[in-house]
Amino acid sequence: MSLSTAPIDTKPKEGTEEEKSMLPTNENLLQKHVAFFDRNQDGLVYPWETYQGFRAIGCGIMLSFASAFLINISLSRKTRPGKSFSLQFPIEVKNIQMAKHGSDSGVYDSEGRFVPSQFEEVFKKHARTNGNALTSDELMEMLKARREPKDYNGWLAAYSEWKVLYVLCKDKNGLLQKDTIRGVYDGSLFERLEKERLSNKKEQGNIKLLHFETGQICQRSTNVGLMAARTHYIHMLFDNFTAIVMFTAQLISYLAMLQLFFKIATHISAADNHCARTIRNKTRARPAGKVQTYLGRPWKEYSLTIYMQS
Repeated sequence: MSLSTAPIDTKPKEGTEEEKSMLPTNENLLQKHVAFFDRNQDGLVYPWETYQGFRAIGCGIMLSFASAFLINISLSRKTRPGKSFSLQFPIEVKNIQMAKHGSDSGVYDSEGRFVPSQFEEVFKKHARTNGNALTSDELMEMLKARREPKDYNGWLAAYSEWKVLYVLCKDKNGLLQKDTIRGVYDGSLFERLEKERLSNKKEQGNIKLLHFETGQICQRSTNVGLMAARTHYIHMLFDNFTAIVMFTAQLISYLAMLQLFFKIATHISAADNHCARTIRNKTRARPAGKVQTYLGRPWKEYSLTIYMQS
């Protein structure tokens, strides 16, 4: 599966560290986190909306499809207590805290509210390379430390979430910045990723348009050459075809002449054999005590061998 990474602005925001970590604790930030995927803002997240949300933040087609399939199937029933089963697998945003899995970072409480102390504890315990960022190894260490015994679904869910976040949002030094992680919890990171992706697509579209216009000029200048090349190619094919036809005709005539030659040779050989048999049958016996001299070979059926007695 492919991931389209987008550059993330990891520069510190204005304000003190205390102000930046003091997200509103009374607000259900987990709902705000999930609301980004509610593309039509109707309070329900369907699989196609989950897919669109993942694509909007830069995830590849296969990852977005797999995430939409797994997330909606696993969370739909949990967020719709007392309601009948639906093949559309909708997720109710207002009840998303009911689907909160175990073995997570603990930054959300059971009601989906942000817990600043838990957020700061993640970096105090695990951010050793950089106090305000996590490396890949430190991230895996944090997930292992938060695992609950035999909570295999929670292990898989936590690993998938953080791994995708790290791949999408790490900086050039391989660090997942604290401000970036904070943006995940309040949902602002998703909106920022979507805006940056749209901006990049717009810039790429302008570049493609410039390339297209330049290509149009180059295309006009090469049209004449292309037409000449096509004409030459057609003539070459026609000439080669004519040469092949003429060669085939000559070959056929040569074969016919060769066949005639073999027929003539066969008839001559047959006539020669017949003459030899006739001569042997008509030759007289040699007189005893006489010396005979052969004068020549006859070539007609009625000819006889003549011997001269000396």
